[in-house]
Amino acid sequence: MNHKTWLSGLALILTTTVGSLAAAAPLSLIVPFPPGGPADASARMLQPGLSETLQDVVVVENYGGAGGSIGTARMLAQPADGQTTLLATVAEPILAPLVLQGVKYDPSDLRLISPLSHSELALVARADFPIDTIEALVEAARGEPGTFTYATPGNGSLFHLVGEHFEMLTDTELVHVPYRGFAPAINDLLGRQVDLSFVPLAGNVLDLAKSGKIKVIGTLGKSAPPGLPGTPTLRTFEPLADFGHTVWTGIFVRQDMPAELQQRLHRAVDVAIRTAKFQDFIRETGGIPLPQADSLEDSQAFYEAETGKLQDIARRIGLQPE
Repeated sequence: MNHKTWLSGLALILTTTVGSLAAAAPLSLIVPFPPGGPADASARMLQPGLSETLQDVVVVENYGGAGGSIGTARMLAQPADGQTTLLATVAEPILAPLVLQGVKYDPSDLRLISPLSHSELALVARADFPIDTIEALVEAARGEPGTFTYATPGNGSLFHLVGEHFEMLTDTELVHVPYRGFAPAINDLLGRQVDLSFVPLAGNVLDLAKSGKIKVIGTLGKSAPPGLPGTPTLRTFEPLADFGHTVWTGIFVRQDMPAELQQRLHRAVDVAIRTAKFQDFIRETGGIPLPQADSLEDSQAFYEAETGKLQDIARRIGLQPE
């Protein structure tokens, strides 16, 4: 074998090997939270269905910190080649750029492949709160502005914006009490140090509501959630007819991912959502799973509507990144 032939053969081997390694690269499903939380568990429930449909290894990677913005930025920094996706909630793509100074991405940099599930929100009160109905609460709040307090897991959180939206729609003035996370906010509600809170009806909060340790004034859905049948909905009160907010999760990619790759991933997400394993897991944790993936067009329309709604509330209250 002459030198030229040997070099050609080596080049062919290297090209074939590198191509094989590239083809074998796993699909990364980034979760912008540490391992062990609800989003991480949802990702691991989706993992087998995605892997089977895509005929590819799917690896869940956790990049927590900075309100989920580190993991989101990590996904956006990767090529739009279909090998990197993000499982996020409403907060990371939309709210983090509104409240965190260091976040450089914009919601329009992401594309929602499909929502996965959501948890209903409710307006709850301390157990001994003297008011039981939304009508009576709004009447009392209008009569005594600044009398009632409401707890949230922090400034700029979804629950803060929900509270601000409530005040706008009902022409009331509540006192916002921000905490560093949900646990201390709920503890002070149980300790009767604050009056109200907007909370997701999932996990231990749902158990507290069922046991009467917190009082449910009403839910934000159009009907009572499965976990609390017969619960009134705030949206029957005319000023709150359009007061629709949920905590939802979805699968995101870079906006510039080619359409054929989006469609391939969408098919896999649809299969993974439909599995009994995923459906049962979401219900057992108090959530409401989608029965199947929304279309790409409907998913993007939903994402853009959510973005516009939350950005408008933030703008109207003068929310600034910290």
